[in-house]
Amino acid sequence: MAETELWIHARFYQAFQYSVGSFPAVSKPPTPHKQETTMVLNLQCSCSYEKIKKILCDFPREIKDQVYDEKNNTVTIKVVCCSPENFRDELCRRGGKTIKSIEIVKPQPQHRPHPDATSTAAAAAVAAATAAASAAAASAAFASAAV
Repeated sequence: MAETELWIHARFYQAFQYSVGSFPAVSKPPTPHKQETTMVLNLQCSCSYEKIKKILCDFPREIKDQVYDEKNNTVTIKVVCCSPENFRDELCRRGGKTIKSIEIVKPQPQHRPHPDATSTAAAAAVAAATAAASAAAASAAFASAAV
């Protein structure tokens, strides 16, 4: 090898080491949380069910459940994905004119009261006091009736 070729290889190796060693490790951005969403597809006519079935078969991982309503020309699907809006846009693009509209049904949050030690104890105390008061009233009514 000529002296210039060795120098070029050495410079390339130094540049490679510098580029690899100088940058910090790049961490991946956190993945968004996948959520289950219900969508209602309104179809143009009852003949378009076969095309919709073919389109929905392209998404086996995302689609969890499919319900076809031929009377109302609707298809209800449950989708598990990070972005329901992007999934809706992809269905519109693939469906074309067979899909009138796609409605994303927002799940209603389930409110469960958190059992608190103080509120549970307070509720038990109120229930005991109410029971004692009703027992005292019943015994007083019995005593006045006996006289």
